[in-house]
Formats: sequence, structure tokens, C-alpha cells
Amino acid sequence: MTTIFQDMVENSIGVDIGASKMRVCLVSEESDILWSKSAPLGPSPSPQTIARLLERLIRDIRDDFSYAGVGVAGFVSTPKGEVIKMPNARINHFPAASIFARILKKRPIVVNDAVAAVYGEAVAAKSDLDLVYLTVSTGIGGAAMLNGRVVAGRDGNSHEVGHIIVDPRGRLRCGCGGSGHWEAYCSGSGIPNFAKWYVLDSEAKKSKEFKKLVESPSLKSAQIFQFARTGDPTCLDFMDELVNINAAGLASVINVYSPSLIIIGGGVAFGRWKDYILRSFDAAGRLLAGRPPKLLRAALGDLSSAYGAALLAKNPASLG
Repeated sequence: MTTIFQDMVENSIGVDIGASKMRVCLVSEESDILWSKSAPLGPSPSPQTIARLLERLIRDIRDDFSYAGVGVAGFVSTPKGEVIKMPNARINHFPAASIFARILKKRPIVVNDAVAAVYGEAVAAKSDLDLVYLTVSTGIGGAAMLNGRVVAGRDGNSHEVGHIIVDPRGRLRCGCGGSGHWEAYCSGSGIPNFAKWYVLDSEAKKSKEFKKLVESPSLKSAQIFQFARTGDPTCLDFMDELVNINAAGLASVINVYSPSLIIIGGGVAFGRWKDYILRSFDAAGRLLAGRPPKLLRAALGDLSSAYGAALLAKNPASLG
């Protein structure tokens, strides 16, 4: 096969398998992004459909890389190269490295998507600061890079900040099966569920208009943010509660890791930076034990995880 990348044998490929989309990028030896592509996972994804999608996306560059990394939105075993659970895609255990090796022609490193993203964003920012990366998207994920190394833990899951308890009463169940988790309230998939509970089950005062909105079976978080702009009092009260819970999650992460820099990405974050992320970050300030970190928007956009996975494939020693 002849391609424009054929002489770049030290290229790395990075794959990001999110809850609803796959992203792939090719990274040069100099850490430049040469090519990228993405596609939706489709309804009811499975390991088999994910493998077929990957094969289709890399069809034109299959011989143009020497290293491969895969970032997964879920719980992993990096030493075994396995995915344990992808809660938001409703996929359980599968041997990801073995399956993808047949397509990639080399065994990839398998990490959590936020672990990949924190490394990618650190390289992109040329930062040696202690930093935390958070993604607020379909779910909530995060990872920390301290003293120049990614904090990954025994299996690669020490960073599952989306499952911090923000509601000890456990009013909402998370996709992982637990209750009261940050992700269940404040993520793209959690916000509609929280709004439904707030209007239908709580003792909060309810406007007819907001109640009608949240009763929609296809309710999306973007509709709620948009409706808040009408000034509906119930929706505004809900937004205050949402921001306060999101602030508790943010403050917990900052208090635990004490980073100098926090970088936030993900579809919900990018779409609602001012009225959700900045509001939550400001509200988190009163909950902090120490100094607040600097806040940045993810520089790599939706390629943070794919890019970081490609780099970690060449530098696995950066995982702590």
C-alpha cells in the first residue's frame, strides 16, 4: 500500500472509543497530528461492531504506524489490555487489545480515555505543571498528571472521578450501577434524568412549562440549558441546584489532587462553557481547602483522548 505517510515508520495511531463516537488520529514522531477521522458507534454498540468500525476508519493508513494506543470511556485493565465495563455504552468485559491487534497488526496499549486525554493535553500545552483533565460529555471522566507522570493506579482506574459521591441520599442511579454519583447528575446523560427527578419526584415548586419539557421521552441536556434562557423560575432553580452539585464534584477533585491547572473538555463543556462550566468553577471556589487552580478549555477539542493514546503507546513509562 502506498500512502503519503509511508516513510514515517515512527508514527503512532490513537483511538478514542467514547460512549457514542469513535475518533482516530495519526501522530508523527514529532507529536504532530497528521490525520484524523471519526464516526458514530451507532445504536447498541458491541465489541464486534466497534472492531468493524475501527477497521473501516483506518483502512487507508493501516501500514503507516509503529505504535498503537486505545482510550476507552470506561473501566479498563491496562496491564491485561482489557475493557472491564463501558457503562454509558452498556458494554461489559471484552479483550480489547487482542481484538484490536488483529486489525492494527500490533498490540495496542489500552487506557481509560481521560488518562489518555490528560497526557495529550499536557503535551499540547507543553506544561510540566501538576494538572487534572476533566471531560464533561455523555459521562464525566477525569485523570491527573502529577510530577510528570499520569496517575493511573494498579489497573488504570484510579481516576474515576465521575463516580465521586455528590449525593449521599443516592436519589439517582448511575450507569455503573451505583447511586449518588457525580456523573448521574451533571453529565450529558445525567442532566435530563436529574431534571425529571427534580420536577416529577422532588418537593420543588414546578412550573407547567418546565414540567412539560422534562416529560419528553427524548429530552436532551441542551434543551434544558436553552429553556433556562426563557427565565422559567423552576428551570432556573434547577440550574442553581445543578451548578451546586457540579461545583461539589469539581471541588472534590481539586481538593484531592491540588493541581496548578485544570483542563476541561467534552461535548457538554464545550457547548455550555460560560453558563455551566464557568458558573460551576466559580461556585466551587467557596468549597476549596486550598488555592484554586488555573482553568483552561481543552486545546485539542475532541481529539484529546485519541492524541494522548497515540503518545502513550510510545511512552508507556509515563503511566504511574
